[in-house]
Amino acid sequence: MNQNKKLKNPYSKNAAWPCMRGNTKNTGRLHDLEHWKNPGITPKAIHFRTENAIFSTPIIGELERIFVGSADHKFYAFDPHEGIEEWSSEVGEIIDSAGCIDEDGTIYVAAGDS
Repeated sequence: MNQNKKLKNPYSKNAAWPCMRGNTKNTGRLHDLEHWKNPGITPKAIHFRTENAIFSTPIIGELERIFVGSADHKFYAFDPHEGIEEWSSEVGEIIDSAGCIDEDGTIYVAAGDS
């Protein structure tokens, strides 16, 4: 195996936080801090309600959409700018792990069902 070969970044280039800890190196740091220093944006707390607790790490996709799984067996997409739930998808069991967004924008998430 060639140890010098660089791995291709499998995540969406346009997603702000496409996976748990933010990137393939698990640094937990933003790759582009300037994106978050826009003086025209006033930070604010945004609250979304699910039908049960959230144990998974949210991910942030294109257009700053927030995606997160819940113990209510649903995976959610929230629009932080409008403060609304865009959609949710019922899965078979609790979601307690982070999803990830691949380079073509497909979102993958694991659930506790077999």
